[in-house]
Amino acid sequence: MGSSFSFHPGTIVALDRGYADYKLFARWTAEEIYFVTRLKDNAVYEVAEECAVPENRGILSDRLIRFTADKAREDCPCLLRRIAVWDTENEREIILLTNHLEFGATTIAAIYRDRWKIGVSSQGHIVQSVRDRPRPKDSGLVAGEAPWRESKTAEPSDNILGKEYAQRTRLQRAGNAEVASLHESGG
Repeated sequence: MGSSFSFHPGTIVALDRGYADYKLFARWTAEEIYFVTRLKDNAVYEVAEECAVPENRGILSDRLIRFTADKAREDCPCLLRRIAVWDTENEREIILLTNHLEFGATTIAAIYRDRWKIGVSSQGHIVQSVRDRPRPKDSGLVAGEAPWRESKTAEPSDNILGKEYAQRTRLQRAGNAEVASLHESGG
C-alpha cells in the first residue's frame, strides 16, 4: 500500500490490525503522515512514558512506546503511542497504535472506530459517512460554532469540505479501499 499511494503531510490513515508494516510506519512518521491501527498481540515494546488518561471516556491507558524486538526496532525506531480503549459494544479491550502524539486519546479511538464507515455502492462508487458542518442556509450560526451533523455519502466533488481536506479525504478513502481489497483477497 505504501508505494501505491502518496499522501500529503497531515493525512491520517486508519488501518485494520492485519496490516502492520513497521518500515512503512517509520517512513510515514518521518513524512508527517499519521496512522491509527491496532497493535499486534505479539508486539514487544518498552514504555517510554505514561500519559494522562481522561476520566469516564473509555480510555484505559495511554503510553508512549518503542519497539524492542530487533527487527521491529530496526524497521521502526520511532516513538509511538499505545492506547488501550474499552469497547463497550463488544465488552473488550482494544489496543491501538498510532504515531499521532498530539491528538487526545479519545480522538484517536474515534478515528479507529470510524475506519470502516466506508462502503462501495452497487455502481462501484465509494461512499463514506462523514461529518460536515451545516451550510450557512441550514443555520444562522457561524460555521465554527455550528454543531456537526452526519452526512450519508461524500462524493469526491463535495464542496462542503475545503479543497485540501477533500483531497486528503479522497486519498484516505482510496488507501482504506486498497487495504479492504487486500483483506478480501487474503493478501
